[in-house]
Amino acid sequence: MKVVENKLETSRFGFVVSHKFSKKATVRNKIRRKIREEVRSRLPFIKEGFDIVLIVHPQREENVFSKMVEVIDKLFRKAKIVK
Repeated sequence: MKVVENKLETSRFGFVVSHKFSKKATVRNKIRRKIREEVRSRLPFIKEGFDIVLIVHPQREENVFSKMVEVIDKLFRKAKIVK
């Protein structure tokens, strides 16, 4: 995850899932959609004024789905962007 402070009243998010994760676009898009939904559910708790890019590193697909919620929460707390 990369975090940069901006001077806006909202926080913006970007999601990166590379070809190294999966050669299939459908799999990469599925991961993006799941991550986007997890972030959307946490928007009320995220501080304003940040640009955040979540980068998915290659690993086995079943691990991504099972641990995604824990990893996202951990990253947000570590970056101190949670209210």
